[in-house]
Amino acid sequence: MSTLSLKNINKVYPNNVQAVFDFNLEIADKEFVVFVGPSGCGKSTTLRMIAGLEEISSGELYIDNRLVNCIPPQDRGVAMVFQNYALYPHMTVKGNISFALKHCKMEMPLLEENEKYNEITEKIKVLFRQIDAIDKKVNKTKKRTPDQTLFQEREALYQEALKLLEERKKFTKQRIGKDELRTKKVVSTIAQLQKRIKWMEKNVKKCKEEEKAKVLQQGIKERQERIEILQEDLEFLKNNDVPLFTKRKMKWFEILEEVYNAAEILDLKKYLYRKPAALSGGQRQRVALGRTIVRHPKVFLMDEPLSNLDAKLRVQTRSEISKIHKRVGATTVYVTHDQTEAMTMATRIVVMNKGYIQQIGTPVEIYNHPANLFVATFIGSPAMNLFPTTLNKRTLHFENGYSIVLEPEQIKKVTEFYESELAKCKEEREQLLVNFEERNLLLDKLDHLKTLPDSIKKDEEIKKTSFELEHVTRSNERLAYLEKAIEAYETYLKDGEFKVTFGIRPEDIYEKDKAFTDGKLSKPIDGVVSVPELLGHEYFIHIDFDSADLVAKIAAKRTISAEEKIEVVMDLSRAHIFDTVSTKIIL
Repeated sequence: MSTLSLKNINKVYPNNVQAVFDFNLEIADKEFVVFVGPSGCGKSTTLRMIAGLEEISSGELYIDNRLVNCIPPQDRGVAMVFQNYALYPHMTVKGNISFALKHCKMEMPLLEENEKYNEITEKIKVLFRQIDAIDKKVNKTKKRTPDQTLFQEREALYQEALKLLEERKKFTKQRIGKDELRTKKVVSTIAQLQKRIKWMEKNVKKCKEEEKAKVLQQGIKERQERIEILQEDLEFLKNNDVPLFTKRKMKWFEILEEVYNAAEILDLKKYLYRKPAALSGGQRQRVALGRTIVRHPKVFLMDEPLSNLDAKLRVQTRSEISKIHKRVGATTVYVTHDQTEAMTMATRIVVMNKGYIQQIGTPVEIYNHPANLFVATFIGSPAMNLFPTTLNKRTLHFENGYSIVLEPEQIKKVTEFYESELAKCKEEREQLLVNFEERNLLLDKLDHLKTLPDSIKKDEEIKKTSFELEHVTRSNERLAYLEKAIEAYETYLKDGEFKVTFGIRPEDIYEKDKAFTDGKLSKPIDGVVSVPELLGHEYFIHIDFDSADLVAKIAAKRTISAEEKIEVVMDLSRAHIFDTVSTKIIL
């Protein structure tokens, strides 16, 4: 089981340049989560913080309920696939995949050596030497298609080696479940936690500050949860035999086993003795994946691994990565700027922009129910058609004179949205007003700190105060936005006239009399085709809609030419309405 928990993660670079703001996300075991967004939105920075390659400025990162903020990258149980493969050009595929295993200690079961164990080990060594010899023979052959009997012979030897390896595992040393030292340690930890809880409960009763009391109560809750986990662990120890594990360097035949397993998953067995220069881009990317698979990481991290591939190879490799994820079943976090990759591969998508999370959801949820204008325009190709409109009574008026009549329940939802948003904005404004005074206090504190003698503590305090000041400054910017929003919303509700943005996806626009939908259709739009883009099975047509550009997806059942007059209708049941001030979705 491998889960990820990111709580209020922030990344601030020198000079108070903040790349990631209040990032909160829970990733379940075996999920394939994709971070998507434009360049500079903070997605790769977040991935690097998970990997431990970037320091977390504030917030908490948990892997399998273990806080890893201060844990070095090699001890986090993660493996990262980079954009540029990072393969050693002088090494073969086998050498590249096995490199990490040769030079690091892995957690391996402790085996009990005896006569039978040694006999099995010698047989395994002989088999793997034979397998290696066949691979070298295949690699050296000048024939375009090597003798298939060699591959059959190799597979038979490999299957025999796997059986012996399974038999060898029977000699794993077992720790007796009632092991006194282990049990005593768990019991002692539980006792310490219970003692701490009692102390915190006393202080909660005495505490006069509400905020401090909340922190203590949260601490009590966390320690109680920890006690529950330890008690489960204790029960397991009492009733089970647990294999003993130790960190050691892997033996050469154990490394070969992992290499061959990875090569089988990735369909690389034929290329084990080739060098990267003799491989295609997709094969190189698979080698980079193989290098991570052999380490059996808890979490796979992928930073735009397909960006250097051509369009055709990208499609192929995309499907291969999806298949590999299903086979391996590891939790995966994938970063891309390509929305097609996000939509086709992810179990959940995290859309980011300017360091903030815009929306989290499944591909279907993100596409059909975008949270705001940014998500609506970023996800989908071509982008959603957007038009500034005015809603007066029941009618939605476009700037070019076109109009749409809404249903009474839709009007009710619009009114309820603005009443709710107005109340939220007023409440937030009241909370932020105190920041004006707080900002002045922080400025005074910062000036005072600068006059003190140089020390490590002084530098840390300046850094902390500067971060708080930056946060307060952003709060003041937010306050200015809230004042603008409150003014606009009060005017809307008073006059009964709302400035909104109408949105419709290109595939929800049809030629008149060819609409395949049960939804409510708009009145016909008379337009002229300015640009027809033929994609084989369909057209992307740009319609001159009274100086506005309307894009539609039309099936290529007939030839459509430029300057052709066309009548189209919109499926209003699939349309969206957005607030122009907050950019949030209304309908």
